[in-house]
Amino acid sequence: MEELEMMENAEVEVVESEAMELAWKFFAADKKKNFIAVILSPVVRVTLGEKFGLARGEDCMGKVASILRALGADAVVDAAAAQDVVTLLQVQALKSGKDKPALSVGCGKICGTENAAPNADEVGVRLVKKHYRAQNPGKSVRVITIMPCENAKKRVPGADVALSVEELTQLLESTVVNLRLVDKEAWDMPLGVASAAAYITKILGGESEAIARCLLRDKSRMQLCKLVYSGLYGKAVRNVAEICDGEKVWKFAVTADAEEVKKILEEQANGEVDYDFVEYKKEGGCVLGINMDGCEDKEQTAKLRALGLRYLSQNRTAVSADVCPTAATLLRTWETMVSTGEAFEENEPFVEEVCEDETVEETVEEIVEELLAEEEPVVEEAPMEEPAEEPVVEETPVEEPAEETPVEEPAEEPVVEEIPVEEPAEEPVVEEAPVEEPAEEDEEEYGGRNPYSRRLSTRERRKIRNKKKNKNKNK
Repeated sequence: MEELEMMENAEVEVVESEAMELAWKFFAADKKKNFIAVILSPVVRVTLGEKFGLARGEDCMGKVASILRALGADAVVDAAAAQDVVTLLQVQALKSGKDKPALSVGCGKICGTENAAPNADEVGVRLVKKHYRAQNPGKSVRVITIMPCENAKKRVPGADVALSVEELTQLLESTVVNLRLVDKEAWDMPLGVASAAAYITKILGGESEAIARCLLRDKSRMQLCKLVYSGLYGKAVRNVAEICDGEKVWKFAVTADAEEVKKILEEQANGEVDYDFVEYKKEGGCVLGINMDGCEDKEQTAKLRALGLRYLSQNRTAVSADVCPTAATLLRTWETMVSTGEAFEENEPFVEEVCEDETVEETVEEIVEELLAEEEPVVEEAPMEEPAEEPVVEETPVEEPAEETPVEEPAEEPVVEEIPVEEPAEEPVVEEAPVEEPAEEDEEEYGGRNPYSRRLSTRERRKIRNKKKNKNKNK
């Protein structure tokens, strides 16, 4: 038994490595002939960042889109828009009442019954190929989809490559790029436009809420809050909720136990219960089974991831798929593809272009003959004449220069004594005669001033004041 388990694990590793190797080949393919698109579901957006140090439930779509484009992806698409198409198909099946109850099973099939609507991942892949083939005529559109787990990879027949979250984590780790330091980039539109209900479908009970939002006529905030506490969410084995749209009461059943689903179907067949829609997912929904190896607090992690999906839904203007214009357009496109059979076409085979050197096998005799034919005729070289010897020229003796005559030193100049210069005699100091001041005229009778005098300027008054100061100093 142990050997069988080891062989099974080895096969899984080989499959994973082959998927990653094929993804690398797509990224390195010729861009003139191939168009590479990568699809990420909302669950991957809130779980992938935990491996790179981001908070639990934090959205890393912008950072992953930046790295994937650097690796070679031409488009990065959010798969939430395809979920709106599936929700509208489920509402149509619910209102028609052909299959009652309408069943939604996360694992694809259970008890021999199929889902009421196709898989959202497959719808997203087909719509992406349809959209980008119209934009890039003559090119082969290759789609790489990122799935939550290994089991989910088998449910996407239209994808060229399906990678799990763990494989994408290994692929990004091999780039040696710190995801926390990468700048965010927006994903490609218009396939990334979705309603708020599309982001909560992976939570246990979220798919039922998305359908109930479409059934409600009153889509006010108060009514949407009532859906959260209507009984769709809880820890019971079977959660039952009754939702009234104004005319009819719709009954929903949500469970995380496969045996309980069988029991519900038996009760429905016997007429004991009357459910319109039954939803089955694993405990915690799809957000619980991703990257949980070594996680100590799984319950708290699942809650934080669910809150991350709720936060993504808060930023959308359309609260449900029936009021989202992009969802209605994509639904018409999908119905056309189903009617024409384009939705079930097989993928084009991928041929890897390898530049190989052309080698020609030749025998030894043929090679020798070619070498002999290519040999050039031998040309006899004419003997080269030796150059004549140059006559030897005798060198004339070089006369030695005569001895230099000693240079006479100049005679010393006589020292001339300097004659002392007589200092000039001091000039006699001439005392300045005191300047007589003009007699002061009697100005009393004229009001304190001379009637014939003019008013002195400021400059003249300053001169007179300075003269008085000098006079006082001399005294």
